[in-house]
Amino acid sequence: MIVLAVCLSSTDQRSLAWILLPLGGAWGKLATWAGLRRAAPGWPAGIPEILLAVSKG
Repeated sequence: MIVLAVCLSSTDQRSLAWILLPLGGAWGKLATWAGLRRAAPGWPAGIPEILLAVSKG
């Protein structure tokens, strides 16, 4: 994506730079999802226990 940004800024096609906004959002979402999957693979299964512990106070 960095290469795309550099290429779009160095050519006469700067009007196509708007495509970087949705691509950046998608890249961020993918990076967040992959990071959560890698760092805490079992957290979705643990949500009921977490909510139970929090509700007990």
